[in-house]
Amino acid sequence: MPAHSSREMLTLLVILENNIRVSIIGLAAEVRICQEIAKRTGGTYNVLLDDHYLKETLILNQVQPLAVAGLG
Repeated sequence: MPAHSSREMLTLLVILENNIRVSIIGLAAEVRICQEIAKRTGGTYNVLLDDHYLKETLILNQVQPLAVAGLG
């Protein structure tokens, strides 16, 4: 592992220990650590190709509110 990526790997370990799902939307070229984080946490990693893809990706990655029993 290159020395410049050690911080990212430590962050990944904390994310995995806490069962956090990470989805990443990249604005430029694909970055390997982003791909690895999304894959290991069960999230998604998308690199935007154009404006249409931005809108589509944002819609797919919106977090839905949790349903709470007894409210409503």
